Amino acid sequence: MVGNRKRFRRIDQLGDAHYLTWSCFRRIPFFKSERCCQWLAEAVVREVQSRRLIVWGYVLMPDHVHLLVLSTGLKPGFSVSDAAKSIKQSLAKRTVAWVKANQPDFHSSMLDLQPNGDSAYRVWQRGPGYDRNVTEALAIHNILAYIHDNPVRKRLVENAESWRWSSALAWARRTQGVIPIDFDSLPTLVFT
Repeated sequence: MVGNRKRFRRIDQLGDAHYLTWSCFRRIPFFKSERCCQWLAEAVVREVQSRRLIVWGYVLMPDHVHLLVLSTGLKPGFSVSDAAKSIKQSLAKRTVAWVKANQPDFHSSMLDLQPNGDSAYRVWQRGPGYDRNVTEALAIHNILAYIHDNPVRKRLVENAESWRWSSALAWARRTQGVIPIDFDSLPTLVFT
C-alpha cells in the first residue's frame, strides 16, 4: 500500500482473457451521450485494428463500461493494461476538451482535487479500474452473459439485444456492431 491507495497487480498472461470494468468519475453518466459512446468505441476499434486486442464482448452503460478482451500476443511487450490505458486516455482527452469548450458550467463537476494537492479533470474514477484474468471457458461465457444482461438488469431495455452500445445483438445475429467481435476465437464450452 502507498498512502491509502492499494496497488493493483496486473497479470498479462498470454492466452488469458481479461474482464475489464471502468467506472465514470463520481458516477457521472458520460455514456448517456452518443458522442462519448462513439469516442470510446473508436478507441477500442483502434486497439483491435492495431492487432493488439481481440474483443469478445462489451457494454457501455451510462456510468460504467465492461469489456471482455484477449491480447493477440502479436505485439511483443504489449499488455492489456497498455490497451486499457490507451482507450481510457483517448476518451478522457476528447471528453474533457469537448466539455470545456461546449459546456463550461459542467466542466467544474469533473474537477478532482487529489490527496497530494494536484488537480485533474476526470472522466474515469481514479485508478486502473477492475481487471480480472479469466482462464476457464465457462467463466468467460458467464461473464459475456453478465455483460449483455447489464442493461436489462438496470431496466434500461427489455432485452439485451435492444441496447445499442453492447455486443449482445452482434452475438445474437453473428454480425458486427460498432466494435468488432472475434466470434471464432471464443473458447467453446465442452460438457462431459
